[in-house]
Amino acid sequence: MVQVNVELFGSREMRQAFEQLKEGAQRRIGKLAVQKGMVPVRKAVRDRTPKETGALKKSMGSVVRNYPRKGIAQAYIGPRVSVKYERPDPRVPGRMRKPWMYGHVLERRGKHKGFMRAGWDATRAARKAAIAKALREGIKKEAAKAAAKALKKAGMS
Repeated sequence: MVQVNVELFGSREMRQAFEQLKEGAQRRIGKLAVQKGMVPVRKAVRDRTPKETGALKKSMGSVVRNYPRKGIAQAYIGPRVSVKYERPDPRVPGRMRKPWMYGHVLERRGKHKGFMRAGWDATRAARKAAIAKALREGIKKEAAKAAAKALKKAGMS
């Protein structure tokens, strides 16, 4: 079973409805909810990203991975490796800057230390609200799909 560590605002019915869904539907809904929850975080991190050439800011992205055995959906936020946005390094002529190679350094050291963490911390309420809303919508959609399937099956029998 997929574990949901998001409180559904005290709705016992929503929790029970989620637990009655098939595991595949739970995984799908969980991953979508985490993706929706990362939108405000990604925007906040981009807003706080230091801008020298603009390459790091443009490369910021997020990806969600499902781990079915553990029953979790985990999000990763940072500079995307696949971004082909390389800019000339203003400090070293003839060298191109690749954001994925130095984003973690700026996060850990220097005058911009902690810009990703600050974006994460600033969006706590928005993140929770977006995840809860996506979970509610996903559960309703899956419940409607199951009801339509049951109705169709009853009509054909």
